Amino acid sequence: MTDMSIRKPRLGRHLAQALGDHLAALMRGHGVVIIGPSLPRVVGGIIFLAIKINATPRAEAKRMNAPITFLDIEKA
Repeated sequence: MTDMSIRKPRLGRHLAQALGDHLAALMRGHGVVIIGPSLPRVVGGIIFLAIKINATPRAEAKRMNAPITFLDIEKA
């Protein structure tokens, strides 16, 4: 079993590859990683994700074994 932390350059490269051109990635068991060209941009990304993609309802639904229906952004 591993703690899945990014502690080695190889793992950092894999994470960077997974991020690609995106500014954030969901890391299973660890929440979200957010990158940006400056600290204010990263903080802005954190605020955006907290408001727009709040994980609390999903976590609660999962905890209660309730069905989760994801929004199809193309139909929104």
